[in-house]
Amino acid sequence: MNRRDHYRIEKEDGKCLHVQVRYPSQDSQNCNVIFVHGFLGDGVENHRMFVKMAEGLNNVGYTCMLFDQTGCGYSDGYYDNVRLDTVKNDLEEMVKWVRRTFTGDIAFLGQSLGAALTLNAIYEPAIRFIIAINPAAHFDKWLIQRYCWDITAADDYYCAIPKGIFVSRDFICDLLEWNWTETLSVSDIPVLLVASTDDGIGSYTTSEEVAAKWGNKAAIRAIDKAEHSFTNQPQLEEYAISVIIEWLLSQK
Repeated sequence: MNRRDHYRIEKEDGKCLHVQVRYPSQDSQNCNVIFVHGFLGDGVENHRMFVKMAEGLNNVGYTCMLFDQTGCGYSDGYYDNVRLDTVKNDLEEMVKWVRRTFTGDIAFLGQSLGAALTLNAIYEPAIRFIIAINPAAHFDKWLIQRYCWDITAADDYYCAIPKGIFVSRDFICDLLEWNWTETLSVSDIPVLLVASTDDGIGSYTTSEEVAAKWGNKAAIRAIDKAEHSFTNQPQLEEYAISVIIEWLLSQK
């Protein structure tokens, strides 16, 4: 079993983020990959998908940082106090912590909302690469319908059934107004877009939009018949991991 460490990272507001660092089996490592989970998730992602992906990246020499956003997993706070700026700030705090704690470059791997956050977070010095799995966008077209919320009501909070997590109206409004795909521009950062063809949340066309604006550093790998989080699709999940590893090896 590869070495793993747990940390508590104190943010400027005094709250702490929990992060698990999973180290590669070999002595040398390529760079530090920050994993960014999705909406209502935690650092291991649905059905521990990030754990499996981290194992794959460890095997080819990458150190992996799996962290819980504010109000998720073992991190401080409660989700009903989270806003879009909160999760953006969490990622910024992670980048600063990794830069001062570890040697080597930084890269991102994000799923769903986490993928959207990584594609909008361009830091200096540049990120080595970004792996964006089914980036979520166009929230106004699916978010309210998916969770059966009445956004016209005066409720301050909504319950995400069946998870039983309360989400603030302010956070939902943030997402509905966040047209992040419109503000993307050409980047020199290599990006791999892993796109499920049966994705009902991010949609395959979102990855096509990103690739069209990102430039020749973008690559799309379609996962045929896969859904948003590969739920109950272990073989397709394993295939997605193999696609990621193949792309990483091609970048060396």
